[in-house]
Amino acid sequence: MKNIVYLDSDCGMCTFFGMSLKKYNCDIVIKKNKKINFPVSLTNKTIIAFDAKKEKYYFQFQAVFFALSKSNTFLLRIIFSFLLFLFLFLNLSFLYEYMSKNRKLIFKQKDICNLWENN
Repeated sequence: MKNIVYLDSDCGMCTFFGMSLKKYNCDIVIKKNKKINFPVSLTNKTIIAFDAKKEKYYFQFQAVFFALSKSNTFLLRIIFSFLLFLFLFLNLSFLYEYMSKNRKLIFKQKDICNLWENN
């Protein structure tokens, strides 16, 4: 079983994040959030990641950290370390909450076909 990240296919920020994960060869499968059996109220407002090794789900910024940690690229590892510092030591989880609530206004709606093929 593989690690999976479930993203909102209608969100430009989510699509960009998914494209970045693919571009930088993260050891992760990207799927639409509509493919997971969670309440719509949850899937419509956050990223969800599944850790196949631990058989555990991560939500919100923990899911972002999980996805970035699966990168084979030095650049994403640096971004991961920086974000981890910001969120854990400066307690900026409110920033994630704000961005996720307003993501479709800030980043517009976007569905890029090459990311969502077969997902």
